[in-house]
Amino acid sequence: MKTFSMVVIFGRLDDASTTFVAEWIHSFGKEYVILNTDDERGQFVRYSSPEKALVFEKESRTVNLLDVESVWVRRNGMSQKAFGRHQEDINLNVFFDKTNRAQQHITKETNVLIEYIHDAVSKNCDRVLGAYRQGDVNKLVILDIAEKCGLSVPVNHIVSKKSQIAALLKQGRKLITKPLSQGVYAFTDTIAYFSYVENITEKNLRDIPDTFFPSWLQEKVEKKYELRVFYFLGKCYSMAIFSQEHEATSTDFRRSNDETPTRHVPFQLPPEVEGKITDLMNAIHLNTGSIDIIVDVHDNYVFLEVNPVGQFAMTSYPCNYYLEKLVAGYLCEKNIG
Repeated sequence: MKTFSMVVIFGRLDDASTTFVAEWIHSFGKEYVILNTDDERGQFVRYSSPEKALVFEKESRTVNLLDVESVWVRRNGMSQKAFGRHQEDINLNVFFDKTNRAQQHITKETNVLIEYIHDAVSKNCDRVLGAYRQGDVNKLVILDIAEKCGLSVPVNHIVSKKSQIAALLKQGRKLITKPLSQGVYAFTDTIAYFSYVENITEKNLRDIPDTFFPSWLQEKVEKKYELRVFYFLGKCYSMAIFSQEHEATSTDFRRSNDETPTRHVPFQLPPEVEGKITDLMNAIHLNTGSIDIIVDVHDNYVFLEVNPVGQFAMTSYPCNYYLEKLVAGYLCEKNIG
């Protein structure tokens, strides 16, 4: 039995879902602390194995992370500067050549410590949601595992020459391109940068260089509608997105705007599809995540990807699922729904 009834959230300042869940935790009368990747206020103090002490301090509040009940691994949750990385230490001339080896070494040391902290906290908590090591999954590996679990997946190609794309188009294949990683999602004070799924056609082929960095192509699935599924402890909370109703959102529903709003409605997955999703999530050791699926014109369910830290407010609010309350209830040991 833990002596300190508290929830720890490893988050990020710009993650709205973290804030909404924290509000529910507060309403349940539970104490919590949020450690953010991009917030230097959470500072490492010390670790002692005989004392079972892993101490952080945030805003004059001291917390032993090995003595809390629940943890939600939403993000990394710890800034590199949370470990006293002072620039004067990094700039010490301990190497004969003028390189950034000192900085590289300190970064590696910090990463090892962050990994151990996540491992130790998760092993000591009664309830753990999310997983640090599975926080950034390989999309191609997940597709292979999903197929082994019985889920349908798109046909994939990795190409590095224009001639390879031309050959696929000549065969009559409809192609889209998407990032292998999580894609571009960055902001400045005046500009926002996003990467979208794009069609590859004969028309835009001429703008592509003869050779390029290996890029991911998928054969386009003709959509009837698409699904966003929030998976939570063995249950699926699904929403249908009728992105095909507008040309602007037909390839990527994120292009929706106020002039062409996209309909979002609650949806019930067939039991056999839910079972295969559960098999997949068990295989990759995740107890929560956001999943993208396409229902094609023949009513086949085609799995696209799972994002362990995907936003779920977009599913929660249109469908009245109150997912934030559900997450908070689990972390606070409340029986919600």
